[in-house]
Amino acid sequence: MTTTTMTATTTPTLLLAAVAMVMAAAVIGTTSAFDPPTYNSTVYEAFFAKVLLNPLPPLTSDPYNDPTINTTLPDFVCAAKYPDPTNRTNYVLQTYTDPTAASNDGAYVTHLHPCGYCSSAQDMAVYMQDPNLTDPVRKCCALTYISQEESLKCLIKIGFTENCARIWMYNGINTRKHCSDLCLAAWIEGTPSNVPPNSTTLNPCLQCDEDQSGPVFKLIAGRTRRDSGLLSSINRPPDTIYAVYQYWY
Repeated sequence: MTTTTMTATTTPTLLLAAVAMVMAAAVIGTTSAFDPPTYNSTVYEAFFAKVLLNPLPPLTSDPYNDPTINTTLPDFVCAAKYPDPTNRTNYVLQTYTDPTAASNDGAYVTHLHPCGYCSSAQDMAVYMQDPNLTDPVRKCCALTYISQEESLKCLIKIGFTENCARIWMYNGINTRKHCSDLCLAAWIEGTPSNVPPNSTTLNPCLQCDEDQSGPVFKLIAGRTRRDSGLLSSINRPPDTIYAVYQYWY
């Protein structure tokens, strides 16, 4: 059973595809601690080269300005499917009720929760390529003081698709609105992302961002590092990282 549908140059062998699906089926949905793998350039460059056939319509307004927005997330999954299994460049994204439904439809789960504006393979490749985007994203979002257009261009230059860049920009604007004092202090003092550094406790700025901007971002973006089983420079409790391997390239 499915829910609503979301509106590479290197071609793996069918054997690799089969192995990937078996590996994914073995771990997806588990709740035990997950140790995210490191993906090399062969993997993320393949994802950068993919073409999404059913992108969502443009994000034209700031969702943080919607007082009626419901940020409750069902435990559905977002999965990628190749309409033509012999052509692993073109793909579609679809939200499924669970990993089994996705697998039975020949789709590869790519993250927990419904598909959104950052669910594309391109946006995932950005996360894979650089586990630490805190500073570059912060610098891009700071440009909203001058121009939202310049901020958006900056985020797109990082590699994000335009719609994903927009929700990152809106996230930054909202965080600035609610957390500016905490984040300015953290920047001036050079506070590490986690305090103490080897813990999973966020610094006050990141915790404020998580509380004030996180729920809407997760709803609209769809993909986050943790929900995609990806490494991050910010320490997170291992049992909060979704167990999924991204070997569907």
